[in-house]
Amino acid sequence: MVLRAIQRGYVLVVRVAGYIYGWNKKKTASYPFDNLSNYLIGKAGEHNITIEEIYADGYDDMPQGLDELLLDLNQFGAIILYSLEGLTMEHMEILKRKQLYCVTVPWLKGKQTASELAKIIRSKEYFDTMRSLNIRMGIAGSDKDSGGTPYGYRYNDNGKLVENPAEIAIIQQMLAWKKQGRGINEICTETGLESRRVYRILNKWAKKDD
Repeated sequence: MVLRAIQRGYVLVVRVAGYIYGWNKKKTASYPFDNLSNYLIGKAGEHNITIEEIYADGYDDMPQGLDELLLDLNQFGAIILYSLEGLTMEHMEILKRKQLYCVTVPWLKGKQTASELAKIIRSKEYFDTMRSLNIRMGIAGSDKDSGGTPYGYRYNDNGKLVENPAEIAIIQQMLAWKKQGRGINEICTETGLESRRVYRILNKWAKKDD
């Protein structure tokens, strides 16, 4: 169904999840999440496919990774992968129950079955190409925060960090949307915030509400 939508240009109606493996080769740093997620969402959007939830590994503040995706698999009809990095043959055996599409192996076109994707996992050339792609996209180095004022807070005249009422109201609305089942991409559109920041905010403030 994913492939037919891509080939024929019609809207996919099943729920779609995305997966990003963000670690570099040595797992010493992560490529910036926003760059990878924007690429993933953009490529899916070119084919009228909306990714409702993104799962990612390699980021301390991202609560959902591959393990969680596999647990939630029955909630989705299709999975869009940024790459095949981080996946094993065992993972592909589980994922083959769903429609799959990997945005960094477009040459497969109509042959993106789990078995065809599994063949690429064995290919050293593919992973060398992925590392080169990541670097060319400017996706290199550490994913550490650069500092700044946390969303939901501001500094008062005495230099003390205090809550920002306007942003707190937005956070509460975001939490309400999430409880209503609205996807991350939809919340990003409503708030104008990037996906990683939305994940970080929801993860942090959901814990505060518990």
